[in-house]
Amino acid sequence: MQNINQRRWLTYAAVILLSLAALIFANYQFAKTSPGGTDFLVHWEGTRNFFTTGTSPYSDDTALKIQTMVYGRAAEAGEHELRVAYPLYSLFFFAPFALIKDFTLARAVWMAILENLSGADRHFELSPDLLEAQPAFVCASGVVYPFLVPRHPPADQRQRGDRGHSAFAGQSFDDPRWQR
Repeated sequence: MQNINQRRWLTYAAVILLSLAALIFANYQFAKTSPGGTDFLVHWEGTRNFFTTGTSPYSDDTALKIQTMVYGRAAEAGEHELRVAYPLYSLFFFAPFALIKDFTLARAVWMAILENLSGADRHFELSPDLLEAQPAFVCASGVVYPFLVPRHPPADQRQRGDRGHSAFAGQSFDDPRWQR
């Protein structure tokens, strides 16, 4: 019996890892052909500079490096300055991605993580009973999720009445099944 359960869990783990690898590959192909990701680039490069050279992520040198990556030169008057704006502790959320030297690959992994967290959010919204079955996963996701995904839906979603990505717990706990 235990051997069957081990095989089942190994099969699940293999499927999850292969699916994640396929998602990262698809995101990488997309990121190669589609420019963008400057919001992530700012924090990725700021974190890389901090951990590799000890340069402050808020310094003018870091901002100039980021601007050169995006514009090919320093930002001109009226252009976005592309400076790190998050608090210093946010570096720890970007640190795993900063270990990846290739921005396109780091962006693809970042996108895959966000896509999975967004899917997890939708699952929790539809299945609040998961808390009883997987409390550690729910708690871990609840800690990381608010820092990675915007908390408020865009204006067009609010006008339609969609909740979008509101606070993680707020989406699930309004379900009557949470009331005990």
